[in-house]
Amino acid sequence: MKHMKARIAAMLFAAATTVCASQALSASAFSHTYSSQDYCEEPYNMSYSCRNWGLYGGYYNGQIWDGEVYSGVVCGHGYSQTTFSKTYQGSKLEKSAGFCRMLAESFFGTTTFMEHIVYYNTPLTIGDQVKIDYGNEHRTLFITSITGNTVRAYSLNENTGEIITGEAFTRNGWHLRSQSSNKNYGMDYLTRPIKEYDANGDGIISRDDADWILTNYNNGRVTQHDCGFDNKRWDILIHALQNEHTWKIEYSDYYTIGYNLGHLNGTNQPNNTGRMTYDGSNSYYYVTM
Repeated sequence: MKHMKARIAAMLFAAATTVCASQALSASAFSHTYSSQDYCEEPYNMSYSCRNWGLYGGYYNGQIWDGEVYSGVVCGHGYSQTTFSKTYQGSKLEKSAGFCRMLAESFFGTTTFMEHIVYYNTPLTIGDQVKIDYGNEHRTLFITSITGNTVRAYSLNENTGEIITGEAFTRNGWHLRSQSSNKNYGMDYLTRPIKEYDANGDGIISRDDADWILTNYNNGRVTQHDCGFDNKRWDILIHALQNEHTWKIEYSDYYTIGYNLGHLNGTNQPNNTGRMTYDGSNSYYYVTM
């Protein structure tokens, strides 16, 4: 039994290990995660993962974490080649940034991410890695629950390396006020996995994605230059649109997004969840490179 904890912890991180191995494949080969958008954005599943991290991974409040993570593929908002953090594939992440990236890779099953600036009304979602600042204090949060304007997160004490679990904040625009210390942190940028069909690269699925495809569609054959992607990660976009050929965007993608946005839970109600479906179908995933 003394090795059971280690075996279970290894199982928890098996998805991330699988993703790392898959990166040896050609960058043009389409692939996606085993974990779906429906699964990962369901609060119960995040709660279950947090429980397992504490019980079997040893990631509980006050435990010391002094590891490091090497970043996978990461791009900026809108598939930009430039990231806000100046972090790229192979960059070493330490302290809270490394800890939160490790949790994100484990939960979503991917090492491919996109960064987004946080504005006053930017929606937060569970699993987001959020860079926060208070004076000279800078750290990263891993969002584990959102209830109204109350946000809970995992993080790390940058000085001691102690894990912080269940830290609660009250959101007000681009600020998060700690409910324990009363510090009013500013949110800088967030990092999240790239969803299939996020055509415009804003981190959510909306009518804007369908409109982007309709605007850029050109007789079934769309080039990197046509879409203004000469200085952007066209290869990641193609993965997001589930296309194996870098020169073609299917017109059916437009209808796929449009249909899913208009049918919540199998009804004709608008789907405003920010992901492709919310019906438990587990049909749409996240990008891996």
